[in-house]
Amino acid sequence: MPLGESPQGAILPSRIRFARMTAAEAIAANPRWYHSIELEPGLLTPGMVDLRTIAGLVLPDRVAGRALDVGTFDGFWAFELERRGASEVIGLDVGDAADAQWPPLQRARLEREAAAMGVELGLGFRLASEALGSKARRVVADVTEVTADDLGGPVDVAFLGSLLLHLRDPVAAIERLRALTTTLFVLEPISLRHTILAPRRTVARYQPLETTFNWWLPNLAALKEWVHQGGFDHVRFRGFHKPPGIEGTSVWHAALEAW
Repeated sequence: MPLGESPQGAILPSRIRFARMTAAEAIAANPRWYHSIELEPGLLTPGMVDLRTIAGLVLPDRVAGRALDVGTFDGFWAFELERRGASEVIGLDVGDAADAQWPPLQRARLEREAAAMGVELGLGFRLASEALGSKARRVVADVTEVTADDLGGPVDVAFLGSLLLHLRDPVAAIERLRALTTTLFVLEPISLRHTILAPRRTVARYQPLETTFNWWLPNLAALKEWVHQGGFDHVRFRGFHKPPGIEGTSVWHAALEAW
């Protein structure tokens, strides 16, 4: 049985059953990697975005207690939380690409494209976990609906990366996370232009008419206010970052810490 993966606490069956894979076998078994993950020295998954150079600038050197990676996809941040000392790591994601909160007028097209590309949510996570010998587990739930019971209790630290721009109601997601954790780390794409032009004014570009699967692109002030309105009294800016990526994924991000 692959490492635990549970929708609302149940174990999901996998389309792939395997004994311990080598890193090379794991890489070859997934036709579409999103994260660049070093499965062994010098052997990297061919991801669309490479976050390795900024991980140490976004997360603390040591993480204590239970940790949650929200919108985990292939699990890069889940494995980073584990590597930094978290006693238990949970990767949260929806069960299928069709469950994502895509703009309604784009949904049918995006479902066809995801199927054509062979996107299977959870596949990369399972393969990388096996190759790394990770104990992280994946829980299937919507971030706006997940409960502490789904996770086996509250968590001490949560990480949220590149997800709010895909949600119709970003503040609802933050509110739900506030009920689950006391500390939140955020890394989200932002509009650098609107951050410079309106540093004190909350501005978020509405994007369904500009992109196929994004709802919002906030400036820094708006991103910080989303987190504050979601229930975190303290929101600290931790820097701008532009991780390398392909296919338009190399964009400016802002990192926050909230408690």
